Amino acid sequence: MPTNKTYSLRGRLIQRMIIFMIIALSVLSVALVMLFDSYIERRFDRTLTNKSNSLLAATQFTASGELQLDHISAAARFQEPFSGWYWQVIHQGEVKQQSASLYADAPFPLIAEHNNPQLTFIEFEGPTGLALRGAIRRVHFQAVDQTVFIIVSGPKDDIHSDVIAFATRLIVAFALLGLVFASLLLWQLKKMLHPIKELQRGIRAIRDGQQDSLTLSLPNELDEVQTELNHLLQNNKEILERARLQASNLAHALKNPISVLKNHANQLPQSDAKIILEQAEKLSQSTHSHLARARLAGSFEKLAARTNVADTLSELIFSLELLYKQKGLKIDFSCHPHLQFNGDNHDLDEVLGNLIDNACKWATQRVFIKATHVERGIEICIEDDGPGIPITERQTVFAPGKRLDETTQGSGLGLNIVQDIVLLYGGTISLHDSTLSKTGLAITLLLPGTQIIMD
Repeated sequence: MPTNKTYSLRGRLIQRMIIFMIIALSVLSVALVMLFDSYIERRFDRTLTNKSNSLLAATQFTASGELQLDHISAAARFQEPFSGWYWQVIHQGEVKQQSASLYADAPFPLIAEHNNPQLTFIEFEGPTGLALRGAIRRVHFQAVDQTVFIIVSGPKDDIHSDVIAFATRLIVAFALLGLVFASLLLWQLKKMLHPIKELQRGIRAIRDGQQDSLTLSLPNELDEVQTELNHLLQNNKEILERARLQASNLAHALKNPISVLKNHANQLPQSDAKIILEQAEKLSQSTHSHLARARLAGSFEKLAARTNVADTLSELIFSLELLYKQKGLKIDFSCHPHLQFNGDNHDLDEVLGNLIDNACKWATQRVFIKATHVERGIEICIEDDGPGIPITERQTVFAPGKRLDETTQGSGLGLNIVQDIVLLYGGTISLHDSTLSKTGLAITLLLPGTQIIMD
């Protein structure tokens, strides 16, 4: 058998949105870091270019062809020894001028001369093993027919440190952004799923008998579901009514022929009449059972019905006190005035009437009924001080045709119908010892209901 696995729509949406958010923020972070790295590298190269241009502008030759540099700016980075920020001006293979940061009495070229006249950026290793990025250019002075080679470099770690600092701040910012976004997502998700909660409460209200259809203001997508649910409820109601009508018609159709059979059986010899009367009695019991169930099905369609338990008990006890007046019974009950049964009043009358009548029939002096509100609904306990029922027979008292007193007339279907009504409402019925006497019987019902709190 395949199993129906349940899952949380809210959980799945949160899970997928978090995965999407992580992927989106990760891709965006990588893209931004790459863009920032490119920007830092361009800014780094611009610094090298500006320094190279200033060296070129300061380079000139005397009339005798000797190279000299005028007005060289002394930036602090090019003064710090072996900082990686170096520059050299090379003429005829010799370093004519270089930055103080190279700190060498016998200068030597950082790299071999280059024949490309365009400004070029290259990466190489410095004198201390530091990775450098440099701007190199070869410039020809036509007036004096001289060529110089200019090198300007800076440490690559400066690029990396800026990028790492940016990436660290970006991760922190995106983490905070993710938390804010997740909070907004949860809030928005709660708002989006609120109509589903409303629909759930509406369905629960129908199940609890508080209403018989859904009339919620919902988004278009859920409003279609609400419409279909209302159609389903109406369709089930019509099917139930047709089934009830057919069962009722069948039971009524059998009732008269059974009565005729019984009357004619009395005119037959006793041996033949006994068999016919027994079978006719069984048919009669079945007819009574189907009629009762048909009525029960018809009443159960009233899903929104509510019945006051205290009022029902008061009316029943008043009638039963008159009926059993000669026995001198004391019939008491305890019930909150606003205790409600979620169901039809006729069904509650049928259940309590049968059970209290049986209790009065067997009681010696007293019958006590206690109705209370419990977590799962309402609990009604009916106790008497009569002879009770042996434990071994308690499981059979609700069987069709079973009578507690075989000397009285009746179909024996009362307690069976009681059980059917209780089970149809999703309740339970149990038998146990009474607290009124050592031999008495107590019957406890658990039915759907609530206790209304009045302002």
